[in-house]
Amino acid sequence: MLRLRMATEVAGRPRQVLAGFTAALFRRLSPPLPAMNLLRFDGCQPGDVVRVELDFGVKKVLWESHITAAETTDTLCYFVDEGQLLPLRLHSWRHTHGMVALGEGRTRISDEVSFSTRPAWWGLLLYPGLYLMLLYRKPIYKRAFTAAGKNS
Repeated sequence: MLRLRMATEVAGRPRQVLAGFTAALFRRLSPPLPAMNLLRFDGCQPGDVVRVELDFGVKKVLWESHITAAETTDTLCYFVDEGQLLPLRLHSWRHTHGMVALGEGRTRISDEVSFSTRPAWWGLLLYPGLYLMLLYRKPIYKRAFTAAGKNS
């Protein structure tokens, strides 16, 4: 099992930040390559489904994740998506999206991903690209959540 972690500090309280996790933000968080077509976005609550089509130019593949857990309080919000239909030789995928209050109207968004591949060595090849995917999100999160603590 391989793990990735990335944290970004943004304006807003955890509940406000969670409310900003919409289909529009999801589209913005997607890197330019591979091209992504959002087919379904139910939301961020248990039972919700997110389904995308990734276009690699020569081949299109589907990726479907189900939201399996979530919690919302004034100081902590999170939701977990787990891959059900996975491309790229991914065998398992679990992505926890956390929002923790830092005080003074600030929140730390954390992306924690654990995944496995078959064959296992394939994960070492995917790791740098997945890391860059999380790094790509940082400035988007910062722009999405303005100094006023509202989603733009």
